[in-house]
Amino acid sequence: MSVTIKDLPDVEYVFPGAAACAGCPSTIALRIVGKALGENAIMIMTPSCAVASIGPLPKSCYTISVLNICFASAGASAAGLTMVLDALYEKGRLKGEKPTVFNWAGDGGTYDIGFQDISAAAERNDDFIHAIPAGNFPQATPLK
Repeated sequence: MSVTIKDLPDVEYVFPGAAACAGCPSTIALRIVGKALGENAIMIMTPSCAVASIGPLPKSCYTISVLNICFASAGASAAGLTMVLDALYEKGRLKGEKPTVFNWAGDGGTYDIGFQDISAAAERNDDFIHAIPAGNFPQATPLK
């Protein structure tokens, strides 16, 4: 089934007045991801502008659950969280639909220092989404 941005709900998962720069593509993308995944999601964030946009703790500009982690543990953190959720559902301690766990990581948390975790998670076929904001990649330069 194909879904367009017009099909997404009007509900917002990023509060207005976030500490992000005006027009920040990462926060705009998180608004769309939030609408696509819904409120039953848990976001894991590696250090980035998106983490800084959360604002002063203990408050958050995001209305879904957010876990801030270090660069090198995106895959392990998401895999561990999904395994904990599976165990809690199996023991009957959680009811309802299992939350969608997703990483919000840049190029450093994916291809550089975080590669080993993401690679291992892919090898194990762990149950989470790894999102990479497109703004983190340099523009392609044609060879002359």
